[in-house]
Amino acid sequence: MSKKDPKAEIEIEILDQLETEKGLQALEQELSQNDKFRQFLELQKTVKEESDKLWKRVGDEMVRLYEAGAIPKSLKYDWGTLTVAERTDFDIDTDKLAPRFCKTIPDTTKIRTIYQLTGEPPKGSTPKTVHYMRKVLKV
Repeated sequence: MSKKDPKAEIEIEILDQLETEKGLQALEQELSQNDKFRQFLELQKTVKEESDKLWKRVGDEMVRLYEAGAIPKSLKYDWGTLTVAERTDFDIDTDKLAPRFCKTIPDTTKIRTIYQLTGEPPKGSTPKTVHYMRKVLKV
């Protein structure tokens, strides 16, 4: 039985990865010569940016309308469902919070658990509800 040299194995993996990256760069350079592919890349970037802006705007508006009582929590369409989700979070006063709820930063999981079990937040914490939109698309 021969022992494998870990240093050599690492070098082989790195050289393989570098070769793969080199091949990818060569393919990208070759494809970038194609006008249609360049148009595709530009359109792909634009569509993603527009989509991100749209979903942010729709999400903000849904939360605003839901909080004002103007729409229900969930809207169903043929193409999917949009739901205003809730998450309980806490504003923390670390000076008043018991050390058992702190790591280097406050342990919000422990705080949330105590709040859910007792119905009372630990001293030094105040629960707050955050709304955000979840989307499920049938695409």
